[in-house]
Amino acid sequence: MNLTNNQAVCNNNFTLDQSLNRYFLGTTSDVINPDINDHGDTALHIAVRNRHHSIIRLLVETGTDINSPNHQQITALQIALSSANTSTAQFLLELGADVTGTTVNGETALHLAARVGDVAMVESLLQRCPSINVRNHCGETALHAAVTAGHEEVVRVMLAHGVDPQAKVGIQTPVDATFDWNMIMDL
Repeated sequence: MNLTNNQAVCNNNFTLDQSLNRYFLGTTSDVINPDINDHGDTALHIAVRNRHHSIIRLLVETGTDINSPNHQQITALQIALSSANTSTAQFLLELGADVTGTTVNGETALHLAARVGDVAMVESLLQRCPSINVRNHCGETALHAAVTAGHEEVVRVMLAHGVDPQAKVGIQTPVDATFDWNMIMDL
């Protein structure tokens, strides 16, 4: 049976490595912009989900767009951050992933990292983000995400970097949320 690259990846009889081997037998254009499953995930998205750094590097070095979203408008960096896969997220940043892209809900990489609560990743993103007070489609900043998730250390780091604690969603600021602000405001 002769399968196309897309069919090979979607066929449950193939492992990721077998799928990528078949994938790379295609033309150069297959490497640059392939949709390989129903979600529009490319080989890069799958490699990120499976934490295969060597494959990620190979894909990026051979022309795969590191910032290309799938059909759900989720990039490789956003996949890594959403799944708390910070080592892969950091690897993608080193390879040049864009931190300013947003999800369909308007969330930036900083929103996602703040919600997950990874202090080192939040610090890394704060150094790379041109705007640290970006709001998602609900009007929330990344600080709102950290407060809602209860990540006190992330909130401390964000406040130390100048994130606006008075940014309002409706009539509520992050300071108004149920949180032990006495401990945090002693910076």
